[in-house]
Amino acid sequence: MISKFDNLIFIWIHINLESPFMDQVMSWITYSGNPPLIFTYILAAGITVGLIYRSQCLRITPKNGISPLKKAIMFMLYGSLVYGVTSGVTQVLKETIQRPRPFMVHQVRMTTALKITTVNEENESFPSGHAAGAFAIAAIFVRRFGNKMKALYVWALLVALSRVYLGTHYPSDVIVGGLLGWLMAMFIYASSIRIWKERFTEFN
Repeated sequence: MISKFDNLIFIWIHINLESPFMDQVMSWITYSGNPPLIFTYILAAGITVGLIYRSQCLRITPKNGISPLKKAIMFMLYGSLVYGVTSGVTQVLKETIQRPRPFMVHQVRMTTALKITTVNEENESFPSGHAAGAFAIAAIFVRRFGNKMKALYVWALLVALSRVYLGTHYPSDVIVGGLLGWLMAMFIYASSIRIWKERFTEFN
């Protein structure tokens, strides 16, 4: 029953939203969730933390005496750890469940984005690595920069939708992937940020 519902939603999104314009938009969105760009976001944000952390209007960090360099390092370590662990867990689940991707089962439009984003990827569909990574990064930025970054969840939702639209994932793939990424970010933050702060403060 769940599989049938999954197929129906996938076909509806893939077919009913179809247009050359949407093909292009969804391609851009799905590219924005690719792993190299995710690490670029983490690096850029870490540098930003180090440069403007004292800004009162942005309220990026409290005045806790930690130097800008240490703040930047802490953020980049945290972001890289969350994304790395999330990717690892996602990969293990893919290889364990072995669910074929939609374009291997259904007739889908072979867009340029679909060809490019799957050429070097595994054939397993569940869960979605793009959705997991996007929601993990959104959660990281919200935890670090506050509610001002909650709009990133809209971006994460669009990344997840783009994966279904392009034919690389079923709806349940992106739902579970997104939830997994969010949970990993919350869990690692809760268990590690206190340890990192104490460790860096010792050398301050």
